[in-house]
Amino acid sequence: MEVVAQLVATAEGFHKRSRLVFAFETLEFLQRNGRIGRGQALVGGLLGVRPLLTLVEGEVEPLGKVRGHGRLLSELERLVCEDTRADEALRVGIAHAQAEEIANDIAERVRSVRPRSVIELVAPLGAVVGTNTGPGGAGLVWAREPG
Repeated sequence: MEVVAQLVATAEGFHKRSRLVFAFETLEFLQRNGRIGRGQALVGGLLGVRPLLTLVEGEVEPLGKVRGHGRLLSELERLVCEDTRADEALRVGIAHAQAEEIANDIAERVRSVRPRSVIELVAPLGAVVGTNTGPGGAGLVWAREPG
């Protein structure tokens, strides 16, 4: 049982040191899978709104909304800066749904504001998650080094 206890402690420590934020390019796929209504998707699409979501105790929670690529990058930068110190070493992962350019832009933004960060992964989402986000979805996770 010692190994199991160590794994649990490691996972709990990671949970306390990490944060996940993800955004959708379009509300269409949230509407298709019943997460939002047709009217909300239509208005959001017309306005170019991108919802930002996070996980809180395993539940998806809304974090805000942004309009456009530039504002998405600025908001992700703000969230990383609020949650971490400039001198902290971070481990970062970025996933995307057919949005490699967005993922690379996120990585560059993180590197610029947190130069000690290590981008561990920039990778496409799998088909199951990508089906729910639709093309253009992207997620960012960061974790402080234990210490």
